[in-house]
Amino acid sequence: MRENDDYKLQFTIDDGEKRLRPDAVVFMPRGVKVVIDAKAPWVGYQEAHSMTTDEAARPHLEQHAANLLKRAAELGNSNYSDAITGSPDFVLMFVPADPIVDAAMKVQLDLWEQAWRKHKVLIVTPVTLMAFLKTVTLAWQQHEINKNAQQIAALGEELFNRFNVFAGHLKKMGIELGKTVDAYNKGVGSLQRMVLPQARRFQDLGAVARTDQLADPELVADAVRELHVPKDLGEEPTGYGTVQS
Repeated sequence: MRENDDYKLQFTIDDGEKRLRPDAVVFMPRGVKVVIDAKAPWVGYQEAHSMTTDEAARPHLEQHAANLLKRAAELGNSNYSDAITGSPDFVLMFVPADPIVDAAMKVQLDLWEQAWRKHKVLIVTPVTLMAFLKTVTLAWQQHEINKNAQQIAALGEELFNRFNVFAGHLKKMGIELGKTVDAYNKGVGSLQRMVLPQARRFQDLGAVARTDQLADPELVADAVRELHVPKDLGEEPTGYGTVQS
């Protein structure tokens, strides 16, 4: 994930009444922005570990669990979803080590549930945060694939429509060329039957030298090739003309 493109770290948000400073905001497809806060308290956890017995450590762990819930309540009351456009109605509270959460849940089993149900805060650890970020990455990849597929489909449709128009023009050109060939061949036939025999009589009568040769145009033997257009592009064109003698 790339900073500033896929996420931003520690920037200030002024919602008019107070300033918010989330540790990170992760950008997801469709404009969704997920807030991550990494300022989770763990002093009670450290104090509990300095105790020599479980009995002595328990009050500190209970305070530790209470501090985590207090922080969750603060995050829930921050109303990031109101201040950040696209932010869902929850916040990720990052705790830097799994044992810190495990220790709190030993003395308060419903810690995670309370944070979510009461405050809309998800407590995450390095393992679960990485799973979340992986999910975000996959979501972006899928989003890009879908976007590219939509663009390819749009380009394909546009190309199809352009080809359809071009094929229509080509069909009309072929029809007109076929008519031109027909007209030319009819003219040649008329010239050969009606004009040249009469002109050659001038030579027979000595009016022109016999060495002078009258031009004798030839017929166009090749007809215009038909354009075969797939049926879903329109009607298949008919022949453009036949050679006449």
